[in-house]
Amino acid sequence: MADGDFFAKPISKNEDNNAVANPILVQLSDGTSAIGVTTGALDVNLTNASLVVTATNLDIRDLAHATDSVAIGDGGSIILDIAVSGVAAGATDNGIAAKAIRDDVLTTLVDADGDYVSLRTDSTGALWVNSGGGTQTVTTAFLTDSAAGATAAVFPVGAIRDDALTTLTPVDGDYVGLRTDSVGALWVNIVDASVVVTATDLDIRDLTHVSDSVKIGDGTDLLAVNTDGSINVNIVSTVLADEFHTANVGSPAANTVSTQTKTATGGTMLVTQITVAGSGGVKYVVKNNAVEVMTGFIGRDGNTDSITFATPIEVASGDDFTIDRTNRQQVANDVYSSVFGRQL
Repeated sequence: MADGDFFAKPISKNEDNNAVANPILVQLSDGTSAIGVTTGALDVNLTNASLVVTATNLDIRDLAHATDSVAIGDGGSIILDIAVSGVAAGATDNGIAAKAIRDDVLTTLVDADGDYVSLRTDSTGALWVNSGGGTQTVTTAFLTDSAAGATAAVFPVGAIRDDALTTLTPVDGDYVGLRTDSVGALWVNIVDASVVVTATDLDIRDLTHVSDSVKIGDGTDLLAVNTDGSINVNIVSTVLADEFHTANVGSPAANTVSTQTKTATGGTMLVTQITVAGSGGVKYVVKNNAVEVMTGFIGRDGNTDSITFATPIEVASGDDFTIDRTNRQQVANDVYSSVFGRQL
């Protein structure tokens, strides 16, 4: 060792002891690996996959939607959800409240067609809506189970014409439009296999025994039809006694009118047949409760008319069935008549 070099000199870039321009060269190690420096920067090994940086006004690169994901929230637990078209709505999705501009009198906007613009309301906060036939405001909102007002403002519900229904592209839980057929009738899916319709004078198609079933009854009991198509009949034991009545007037004077009267008592009387006879000319008039039913004549040589009614004449209880007989022989004439029927 030369004189004057008893103490070791510091290991540095040169022998200039300026600490800034002439740094001391050292090597740090954990006993196995040495710390490295690359292009003047200290090599650092991050053991975690991510790094949390806490800073105010941190200057980072411009973010891009293709590579970066940034959550937007209120600083607490609420994070804004992004709604995607065609995706079902969640039960508790978070969103941003829509704002609008108060505009009491609408005028043409400066913005051109195709520009983004803000929604507008009137002085009460009702949203301006263009209904196509003119500008209107929605002035009433209704809560579930609230009573309907007498003159509440509403908008008609629109629907989509769809003559032949097919499976929709939207999935279960998505909003879809109502659909009608070619005449505007709303398509309805009936869950039950049958529908009960209560109506008066309901106009329906012609019924057929092949495809339709109609019940017949009196309001209490229903008419039963057997498997062979026959029906059961309950015969009520009511005795209908034939009643025969004859009135012999004798020999009335010429042009004299005599009347045979039969009164319905205790119920309706059915007249099924009458006979009128005379030894000479006779005119007879049959009446039901004074209303003329028929008129007949017998010639001067005398004869007997016997008339059977295809449909029995119904005489209401308490009313009279009469036969007026007039002698047309100009001399005394024997005149007879009889009434046949049933008293119900």
